[in-house]
Amino acid sequence: MNTQQSRREILLASVGLGISAIGLPRLSSAQTMIDTMRIVCGYPPGSSIDLVCRKLGERLSGKFAKNVIVDIKSGAAGRLAVETVKSSSPDGSSMLITPSSTLSLYPNTFKNLSYNLNQDFSTIASVASFSFAVAVGPSVPQEVRTFSEFIAWARAIPGQAQCGNAGAGSFQHLLAMLIARECKFEWTHVPFRGGSAAMLAVASGHVSAGVTTETATLAMVQAGKVRVLASTGAERSAALANTLTFRELGFPQLTHKETLVAVVPKKCPAQVIASLTETIRLGLRDTEVQEQWRKSSLLAEYLGPTETLSALQKEHDFWEPIIKASGFTPET
Repeated sequence: MNTQQSRREILLASVGLGISAIGLPRLSSAQTMIDTMRIVCGYPPGSSIDLVCRKLGERLSGKFAKNVIVDIKSGAAGRLAVETVKSSSPDGSSMLITPSSTLSLYPNTFKNLSYNLNQDFSTIASVASFSFAVAVGPSVPQEVRTFSEFIAWARAIPGQAQCGNAGAGSFQHLLAMLIARECKFEWTHVPFRGGSAAMLAVASGHVSAGVTTETATLAMVQAGKVRVLASTGAERSAALANTLTFRELGFPQLTHKETLVAVVPKKCPAQVIASLTETIRLGLRDTEVQEQWRKSSLLAEYLGPTETLSALQKEHDFWEPIIKASGFTPET
């Protein structure tokens, strides 16, 4: 058994002990309902993550807590929200919903993180997943209508194709590096302050292309300002039904998604974690929630505490060697 395997098994075992001690998560009549709970969101109002926070807040209100508010703490690529919950009381009154990369990927892309997943948080659930898309704007010739044609165009102008992303070291940035490597072409990475800003740059012709969430492309696609050439989803998105997946294009290794995960501060009582986990699980079964997710190119995908921690560790382990091999220098 290697050191990495041993470390992972110890981590998962420790979480497993906490869950097994209380059995399967269930609502307990003995559990006192929290007066006010805040769901901390590290992204702007109107973002897909904000939508998820508010919908889950509706499902938690009156069941887990009397009142639920969404507390926007945007900034530092989502890290500010993570730090906010880390320093909160471990009593179930504060929960973070964040893209998995802030917990699994950032240890590889930021030198001085002020938090540690295993030391500072208890995982609650994975609540949604989403895929990414490659979109191009007016600076790419109109005759380029497929991803294969885009590759040929980029190869014909070496060093001139550009790719906007949500920031250096973001999931989108690393995914763009992986796409270029696997498809054997080059593009210059241009970081922006978020995926929406990157899409605005693509739509205005300031950069050739962008890799961002499918959700971030929808308004621009509907307005005819960008065209989406490929998706990293395992299947085609309902909102982008005419867009081929990388799997369909012959690149199954580029099938990738990111999850939205819920965590609370470490040392949160086991019975609180059990109640919160079960309430979220039942909320995600709601057909209204699932339909809202679908319209936003999100998938209501539930994983429990142990499975969520395992998925975060696997994500970290997958990207770590890719980041090192790329020569990427971690941000401060």
